[in-house]
Amino acid sequence: MTEVLLPILIVVATLIGLRVAGATTTVALVALVGLALFPRSQVYLFGFDPVPLSTVSLFICVIIAIFAKPRLPIPVVFIPLVAYLILMVTTGWTNPHVSGDALTLILVAILAWFVGTFVGRAETAPQLERWLAFAILAILGFQALIALGQSFGLSWFAAVSEASILESGRSAGTAGHPGNLGKIVICLTAIALPLSTSTDKVVARAATFAMLAGLL
Repeated sequence: MTEVLLPILIVVATLIGLRVAGATTTVALVALVGLALFPRSQVYLFGFDPVPLSTVSLFICVIIAIFAKPRLPIPVVFIPLVAYLILMVTTGWTNPHVSGDALTLILVAILAWFVGTFVGRAETAPQLERWLAFAILAILGFQALIALGQSFGLSWFAAVSEASILESGRSAGTAGHPGNLGKIVICLTAIALPLSTSTDKVVARAATFAMLAGLL
């Protein structure tokens, strides 16, 4: 059920965000939710194999960015890399499953770069700072709550794999692995740090509490 509901909720939230907050803020929030809140969630699209929600979120962000700024520079620097990878997948590599997954991972990274470029080149506005600060606070607070529950033995968002046996006793939040949770916390804390010095007291306080949640 969640595989169907999550993409619907993402699309509905995106449409509301575009109406209320604008393209840049919506792109930032959709990317944060897909990459930092539910990174392990899988969705089913049109009968194909399950796709990570993070990938779906990035595609939504790219579509919004293209319509919002049609003249946004194309990442030309990646074209030779993509061409080489496609050539190797079709002619050079012998294991199509491994090479296909690796190619997909690199292409998704390029999409993430494109989304980051779109948000980074946007004009900074108090509204964007507030949305980001509260979104990071909500995500890190939620991750801290889940991690705290896991530390008391609750099976919230528990990873079901052989590796989970080795990771028993370590909280992983919704990321499925303690290392992935650490990466999420570090990245969001790095974004929250400059926001904590904002002249807007509301933004500064939200960012500060977000960093405190990350320490948990």
